Amino acid sequence: MSEWIEQDHMDDNHLYVHLKNPELLDLSIFDRLSNDDFCLPCMLTNEKTASMVYAIEGYIPLHDFLSQYVFEKEEGYIFLHQLFEQAIASNRNKPVLFDPDYVFVSSFGDRFAFVVVPIQISNWMFQKDMSEKWVEYIAKTMQTTTAFEIPGFLLKFLKSAEFSLPNLVLGLDNIRNLYYPKKLFFFKNKRMQTFKVKEPIQAFHKEKPVESVLEEKTQLLQVKILIIPKNP
Repeated sequence: MSEWIEQDHMDDNHLYVHLKNPELLDLSIFDRLSNDDFCLPCMLTNEKTASMVYAIEGYIPLHDFLSQYVFEKEEGYIFLHQLFEQAIASNRNKPVLFDPDYVFVSSFGDRFAFVVVPIQISNWMFQKDMSEKWVEYIAKTMQTTTAFEIPGFLLKFLKSAEFSLPNLVLGLDNIRNLYYPKKLFFFKNKRMQTFKVKEPIQAFHKEKPVESVLEEKTQLLQVKILIIPKNP
């Protein structure tokens, strides 16, 4: 799905990528990224090739989480509300990569972290297409035992002329109130507003041929060499 980057390597702690077009690199994005708690920390390792490394320790890809967890009752609403609201906040002044493999979530599902790509503003035009594909992926992948209206709403809203992530959040809140009306008369009935799974979800560990593993180790060594500063 990514129009902007190509992945070089990923392990449990780091994600190594480079821009498909190094000429689009915008160094000013790094300052905005460093001040956002919802973004993955990122370091440029080679300006010429626009290679960089993101710190992903403590997070797993959104794809891995959605493929393994089944939401109960209102959980899907709460999870998506947090996900989309944080995505909107991070994307306000910088290009977030809306892709299930590059949006990350904690193993308990209570924190999100986004890959911000330091590209020139002229290339941000692809974001609407990416966000639509991302939402479509979520609608078709998330699993729920009761709130089957959520995937249907997401797919229907994608075809609406009013589609945007802020409008999507409002729409989800309205649908939630319809199916799960607020109960105001007792504190014990106060509706749940935060989401966290009881058992941590693990990242997928796909088996790879020996040749592929050796190739990745070679790539990783090459990247590590790049980050060693040259003597002045």
